[in-house]
Amino acid sequence: MECPARVGENPQVLIDYCAGAVPADVAAELERHLEQCPLCREFCRAQARVWSELDIWEPAAVSASFDACLRERLAQDGGRRWKWIWKPAIPLAAVAAAILVVALWRGPAGAPASPITKKSESVDVEQVEKALEDIDMLKQLYLAPRAETDSGEKL
Repeated sequence: MECPARVGENPQVLIDYCAGAVPADVAAELERHLEQCPLCREFCRAQARVWSELDIWEPAAVSASFDACLRERLAQDGGRRWKWIWKPAIPLAAVAAAILVVALWRGPAGAPASPITKKSESVDVEQVEKALEDIDMLKQLYLAPRAETDSGEKL
């Protein structure tokens, strides 16, 4: 059997063993393991001490008027009993908003920090000259006085 404490398993098998809630074949295997493993043996001893202390412990008696006092306090509290929910929720919402702002500000992961620029291809000089001529023509049309139509409206 592999040691439950060293394998990283949940020590639930040892707790169940201490409670007597394991089948007989598993209990026999665990007893053989406990003879050889000081770590599991100490765990079982500590578990037995906890249970013996819990058997000795006696909870404080509840007064006869406990229910009445509790109902009275709840009635006095009114709507304030939900304030404990909002008190921690406000800082959590602020932290979430700050994280969202930082995430949106930084952009998606892996995105370059600087804007992407395309490598310019060869420029056709004639096309640039034609575009500049068109812009000059549009400027002249815009600055030219507007002619009146037959109905007296300006174009």
